[in-house]
Amino acid sequence: MKLNLLDRILLGILLVVVIFCAFLMFAVALGVIPAGTAAGLVAAAGTGLRNRVILALVGLILLLLALKIAFAGRRKEPDGSQKAVMQAGEHGTTAISMAALDEMIKRHCAEEPGVSDCFTALQSDEDGLSVGLRLSVRPETELSALAARTQASVKEFLEGVTGIPVKDVSVLIESAKGK
Repeated sequence: MKLNLLDRILLGILLVVVIFCAFLMFAVALGVIPAGTAAGLVAAAGTGLRNRVILALVGLILLLLALKIAFAGRRKEPDGSQKAVMQAGEHGTTAISMAALDEMIKRHCAEEPGVSDCFTALQSDEDGLSVGLRLSVRPETELSALAARTQASVKEFLEGVTGIPVKDVSVLIESAKGK
């Protein structure tokens, strides 16, 4: 878990408060601070509307600090660093970035007769890869044949090159323009 500067400062504040509370409890347990004095401080903090509001705000701030620190390392990876697992073996896993898959698919689609441009949307999970294609095609292209051919060729290409199972390939014909 990598924390940014703000999270480290908040963690430091929270740790100081926890250390103070731990020291206070330890001192009461050893008899260094009489239990009556500690109980009197707690009772005084809970009397009067102003003291209770201050106590509630401090408690709320400490709770929010603790929750912020607890979830600080659970940030989503940037899109460029998402990976699809190619294979997991006894020596570790092999993965490929979504950006690399995207580039491979675009190059493959560019070789397809009738396709003038290709945009991709990829989603990877434990069952495999889902591929979404938005194609710009040449006006003279037979669309249903192109869509079926592209779906089959992209699925076969990706599974053959990467070994990643492809669940589905969806095609959207976006425009028909000449090139």
